[in-house]
Amino acid sequence: MSVAAATLDDTIRLMSQRTVTRLALVGAGNIARAHAAAAASLPDAVELVAVVDTRREAAEALAEASGAAAFGSVEEMLAALGGTPAGVPDAAVVCTPPSARVEAARRLLAAGCSLLLEKPLAHTVADAEALVRLADAYPAAVAVTGFCHRFTPAVGAMIGLVAEGRIGEVVRCENTFAADLPHLRGHWMSDSAVAGGGSLIDTGLHSLDLFAYLFGPATVEGAVFRCGWEGRSESNATVLLRAGGAHAAAAAGGARIETVYPVAGVVACGWAENSRFDLRLVGTAGSLLYDFEKPEAVFLTTPAGTETLAVETHEVRFDRQLAAFAARVAGGPGDAPLCGFAGGLEALRRVAEAAMLDAASRPEAPASAPASAPASTPAPLRNGNGNGVHLAATAASEAFAEAGR
Repeated sequence: MSVAAATLDDTIRLMSQRTVTRLALVGAGNIARAHAAAAASLPDAVELVAVVDTRREAAEALAEASGAAAFGSVEEMLAALGGTPAGVPDAAVVCTPPSARVEAARRLLAAGCSLLLEKPLAHTVADAEALVRLADAYPAAVAVTGFCHRFTPAVGAMIGLVAEGRIGEVVRCENTFAADLPHLRGHWMSDSAVAGGGSLIDTGLHSLDLFAYLFGPATVEGAVFRCGWEGRSESNATVLLRAGGAHAAAAAGGARIETVYPVAGVVACGWAENSRFDLRLVGTAGSLLYDFEKPEAVFLTTPAGTETLAVETHEVRFDRQLAAFAARVAGGPGDAPLCGFAGGLEALRRVAEAAMLDAASRPEAPASAPASAPASTPAPLRNGNGNGVHLAATAASEAFAEAGR
């Protein structure tokens, strides 16, 4: 059985009636390559014109493969392209480490570029708040956070199946993104000063966003972190969420999940455990499972048995996200599941709440530890292993986990 969903062709057809979006990539690492591949898949909608990276050789390598120009800084790119007939790019996808986002965004918005900032929006809540204010100051620009899993076809299919009543009332959402990635011990992604946290602010942030997207604003009810790498951010995290009900989430095809009762969320993420990537919705009459390592099937289980439903692979999620972003930049429809900067900020606030709850539960934590992160606390908290947890938040298999997260 196949599950109907809006197709990428539908979005491209709408875009073909408009101007092609000229795009810059700021950052030339793993995730930038995923966006470059998405741009290459949309030749009638997107033209990649520039790649920027302080490591010029990385910018040149990705630019050469994409037919774009390479630059060593945003300033260099804007100065060079601003003097050409075509002008600066219409939009930019920013894939820098999180701590470098604000100044790049400020310059790009001032130059007239719309922005898709990779998640996390920033490495601190304070920087994310600054980015929201920046976006508000440039209302003509499109400003979105890169939560690509909203565009996973299975997510849209699951919304449709819930809307049809196939599993009854949803009571729980379970989402795991985990892998054994020992090399991240020495990577900037586990350096809280650069990334803002560890596994939760990386892959776990997708889970926090998906839960809010499906079931509405959430509170963090509990959290347990583990820092398996001395002096680094958390390598593993488990978070319990609660959504209060009375919410409706719309899929691309128009189907909606409408909840009345509270829904529980379980987020599990890690860089030091066996690989598992799955999304499960548990209802009063059945359950839905999507295993990212079995990418073309959703499993519907009811008392009658398990039915396998065909879906398009999650590998198209970057293509669909970029197509929706470019369509919005070109003045197209605004109903795609894009996430604004405000949504990226809220996800970071959930990271902050989770880190504070974990810290408060440790034996050495004071009994009066607050249940949510303070508005501005520059020093990192300490977890039970004695490692610093920056709290993005106080002021704020492997190919999938890194190249396609």
